[in-house]
Amino acid sequence: MLGDKDVEVGDNAAQALSKMKAENAIPGLMQLLGDKDAAVRKNAAQALGKMKAENAIPGLIKMLGIALEMYAVTQLMHWVN
Repeated sequence: MLGDKDVEVGDNAAQALSKMKAENAIPGLMQLLGDKDAAVRKNAAQALGKMKAENAIPGLIKMLGIALEMYAVTQLMHWVN
C-alpha cells in the first residue's frame, strides 16, 4: 500500500499507519519522504513525527532542506523577474 502508484492509496496508508503507530512501517514511511507527490511526503513526515521515529530525523532534515531550497529558488525567480 505504501508503494502504490496511486497517490491516494499511498497517502491513505501513511495516514492509517500514523494512527496505528505501526513501528514496522517506519522504513516504508522513510522511503515515502522521497515520493514525487508533496501530499504523500507531508503525510509520511507527519506519521514519522507522530510515531516519534528518531531514526527518521536525518531523512526529515534532508526533506526540509530540499523544501527550503525550492522555496529560495522560487523567491529568487520572482525577484529576478
